Amino acid sequence: MDLTGILTAIGYEVLGPVSSGKDALETLTKSKPDLILMDITIKGEINGIETAQKIKESLDIPLIFLTAHSDEKTVQQAEMVKPQGYIIKPFDGAELKKTIEIALFKYKLKKNLKNNEAELKQLFESTPLPYESLDENGRFIEINDAWLNLLGYSREEVMGKKFVDFLVSDCVPIFEKKFSIFKKAEEIRDMELKMVHKNGSYISVSYEGLIGYDENGQFKQTHCMLQDMTEKKILNLFKID
Repeated sequence: MDLTGILTAIGYEVLGPVSSGKDALETLTKSKPDLILMDITIKGEINGIETAQKIKESLDIPLIFLTAHSDEKTVQQAEMVKPQGYIIKPFDGAELKKTIEIALFKYKLKKNLKNNEAELKQLFESTPLPYESLDENGRFIEINDAWLNLLGYSREEVMGKKFVDFLVSDCVPIFEKKFSIFKKAEEIRDMELKMVHKNGSYISVSYEGLIGYDENGQFKQTHCMLQDMTEKKILNLFKID
């Protein structure tokens, strides 16, 4: 009920909530939501991961897992369902809103990757999330206004430049290693890096992205969203257990 209150406060309509996998499946036969928030630990004979798998088999609805468990075994099991995101408890309204925005954007992007360039351009220009696209050499080929507003640069200062030119030096080898892996995979999630704002300050960001392919199935470009994690990092430094 607390989660329902948070979601309502940030502008979403909640269908439910329901407390078991059985109830979730029954609810989905009556209405099709735009997004599912699924707790991994729920009542009933099947857990959240099993329920999500059953939903995926019959319905095309983006899903975010909510969990207090971030251990490797749980994450590996959840990854088999290919959710659009995770929220680790405890969380706040701002974090929840950003995770939902990223999940919905990734879902729409994935469905539109094979559409024409004009539709893709409209999608990333309209999102409130900072968005960037890199070519196979890691150079910028697309950015939106939200990205420019976050980092403080003009479009002319960014387009055609290498992504590493905007990273803190310690993060360059991390990015280069992960970028090589990313180009061979379909998706990357929660890659954390530090970028340099135009004013010289550092911004901690978390990246999620998909790969765009050409008509021959070859790498064409990346499609990435980033989330500003700077404030959260600062708060963690002063966290008292």
